[in-house]
Amino acid sequence: MKHGWRLVFIPLAVACIAGAALVLFLALAWVSAVAFVAAALIGLGLGVPFGLWATKKVRKDDPEWSERRSEHVPNPPPVV
Repeated sequence: MKHGWRLVFIPLAVACIAGAALVLFLALAWVSAVAFVAAALIGLGLGVPFGLWATKKVRKDDPEWSERRSEHVPNPPPVV
């Protein structure tokens, strides 16, 4: 799962930051298409670096993570 965490954290961070910016703009009564575009640009500008940072932090803090591991390692069967 080389790109798996990036595919999770980057869109999540972009969506959260863009959504927060949009809520702020709408709360300030800025209701226009420009507000949506500005929120999207803020989300991309701040969300992508944050998503990359979160990906690196998860990989660094996980003791089981190995960059050399390219194949999927199945979980052990459940203990009944």
